Amino acid sequence: MSESHETGRVSGAVFGALFGALLGIGVGILIAPERGVEIRRRVAFHLENLAGYLADLGVRVNRIQEDSEARHSAAEVVAGAQRQADQIMQDANDLINEIRRTRDAAS
Repeated sequence: MSESHETGRVSGAVFGALFGALLGIGVGILIAPERGVEIRRRVAFHLENLAGYLADLGVRVNRIQEDSEARHSAAEVVAGAQRQADQIMQDANDLINEIRRTRDAAS
């Protein structure tokens, strides 16, 4: 899965969670039997919960991004090591072939 696709999913989830929370709060206010101070207290409570949820979600999104960057860096390191190993093998094979040619020419 590509990083942009994964980021799009997370952004959609954040938007959906925020929209759902706001919609729920709005509907709750409209149908709530309490008035005044009690409604404001409930709204404040739900907004605090929403803020905490969004903060946690932000931390998770950052971790996903950091993990993705780390995987990308690790893949680059592995690819570089593979190129170096291939070059070492090629150099070793060239050296072996040169030793064989020298030995065969001396015989």
